[in-house]
Amino acid sequence: MAEAAKSLQLGAGDSRRQASLWLRAYARWLNEPATIVSEWTRLVNAEFELVAEKERTNLEIVTALGRWHAETLHRLGHAAETKEMIKRLSAVLNRPEAPTGLHDHIAWLAHRELWSYILEARRENEARFKESAELMYYVAEAQLKLGDAEAMKTAATAKAIKTDAKEHIRIAEELARRGHFDWAEGELRNVLEHEDLLTENNIRARRQLAEMLHDQQRDKAAGEALEPIAAAMEQMERDQFGKRQPNPMRLLVESLHFSAGALVSRMHYFFAVDHLERGEKEQALARLNKGIGEDSEDVDVLIALFRLPEQTAERRAETRRLIRLATEEAQENITKYTQYLTQQGPNLSPPDLENLKRAVASAHNQFAWLVANTEGDFEAAVAASHESLKLRPGEAAYLDTLGCCYYAAGDLTNAIKYQSEAIRKEPHSGQMQRQLARFKREAEERR
Repeated sequence: MAEAAKSLQLGAGDSRRQASLWLRAYARWLNEPATIVSEWTRLVNAEFELVAEKERTNLEIVTALGRWHAETLHRLGHAAETKEMIKRLSAVLNRPEAPTGLHDHIAWLAHRELWSYILEARRENEARFKESAELMYYVAEAQLKLGDAEAMKTAATAKAIKTDAKEHIRIAEELARRGHFDWAEGELRNVLEHEDLLTENNIRARRQLAEMLHDQQRDKAAGEALEPIAAAMEQMERDQFGKRQPNPMRLLVESLHFSAGALVSRMHYFFAVDHLERGEKEQALARLNKGIGEDSEDVDVLIALFRLPEQTAERRAETRRLIRLATEEAQENITKYTQYLTQQGPNLSPPDLENLKRAVASAHNQFAWLVANTEGDFEAAVAASHESLKLRPGEAAYLDTLGCCYYAAGDLTNAIKYQSEAIRKEPHSGQMQRQLARFKREAEERR
């Protein structure tokens, strides 16, 4: 810290330019944050004045400075100054040139757990909150965190606010990310209630709902969420002359870049997990067989088959054969996509390059997850998982895989380390939490 502060002071010199003032103030802050509060406040307020006088229009920079200072004030216990700084931030972000500013401001307050300020912002912007389901859910969350009995009533008010189906789906995803699964489910079921089955929004809502329910271990309900899509894809369509026609649901699903077979396999997997929880092994095996019949590379179905107790020798041999084929397919995809990335990456547009990196990372993760949860070279799985994270740093799902790979390789220390990192990224993931608990339990038993 001292060396960094010294370097900043030397760089700023005696210049009176605004940027130099900031550098010198930051250098002092590194060594003595509690003693420089008033100077920071003066500098930040000067920036806000420039915005108010329209001498500066870069709201992003001013907002970042104001937020950083507000967080510092809050951390140091300066309640009155924190309140004033947040009030100034709210005013700036309510300007006409910042149409999404209020939403961003409230999301920041929630992220920093400054719950009381959300309620204050609502009082100051009552009309805008009343017309936004997203903002009202933030109010409900703030009330819930502060122990206000009105939270559930506010959430019901948010749910009743009319918006389009895509917005319901987006809000549900955000609510689930923050751990409000009941509210998220309400938003998604609103879509299912008002959108026809044969629509993009209905399909996307069902997939999102199913995965969320599965993570909560409500697998029967997860399977039921996908069942109408699977049933619609089984219906045979014929024209007036009796000639078979393409199935409209299958066409729609595939137009959305979903695999019809993978979606049906996923449904069978959810029902199989529910049967296993109930001790109904025969029904579970029947569902898993149907799943693998729809998608022979469904990794979770293969893992479930591998772990299924009391299998015949023939069934176990067939499962191992399918796992070997799926592992080889993943390795081939790694090689193919990596070669393409090396050869064509420099010539691709940024979006296409990003999609290709995602494909390479996904192939590495697919291989690592399958091997770590079944059989094979566990060290190779660890290496592949690390490769996925080089391409997608900090990806929670890939950190989850890495934790599992280290567990399979017998390294509980690293298993717990990376699983904990995954949970820091997605703290409300039930599957990740359960896996970490298993790792810690085993580590405790080994002591």
